[in-house]
Amino acid sequence: MESSQIERVIARLWQGAHRQPDQFLCAIVDAAREPTIHRTIVESDSDHWCLIAGDIPLDLAEAAPYLVIFEEGAALLQTLIERGWGDSWGVFLTAQPPFEGLLETLRSHLVAQLPDGERVHLRYYDPRVARRLLPTFNAAELETFFGPVTCWFVENEDDERIVEYSHDPRFTATAEGLVGIDHPSGLYQRYW
Repeated sequence: MESSQIERVIARLWQGAHRQPDQFLCAIVDAAREPTIHRTIVESDSDHWCLIAGDIPLDLAEAAPYLVIFEEGAALLQTLIERGWGDSWGVFLTAQPPFEGLLETLRSHLVAQLPDGERVHLRYYDPRVARRLLPTFNAAELETFFGPVTCWFVENEDDERIVEYSHDPRFTATAEGLVGIDHPSGLYQRYW
């Protein structure tokens, strides 16, 4: 990815985070996507938490999803965009503190129950899954899934754009008005 594209993606993510006061820009990064991701996250200055709760073996920790909170100018954000954009390393989101509620909500989504009752691991933090999953939710499911999250930012299939999802039109409104698709369930999509 060219440096101008990297800068554009980072600027759009921060623009989304700055729409409301006290919001933080976060990511769920899938360490299973590339062997160096885990080390890159744990050696960074950014706060991070494994989404798999409790003490887990190192081999599982090295392949687990992580919630990462970014400060302005975080080197990790630049690294993730440079190396992972277009390779489905994870999704970005905005949320308001406290992070305990956010972490609890994100952890609760790791397991889904299929119609036949089987429980499966849900890789909702994979952009390819998120793009297909979010539009299937009804209004109540969106409310539960979003929890304290105000917006989800997902790389588009063409890797050139960001798809922003919100269930609150205030977070997708611009000076030009609401941009994107108003889904019957109340999901709003905006393409950057």
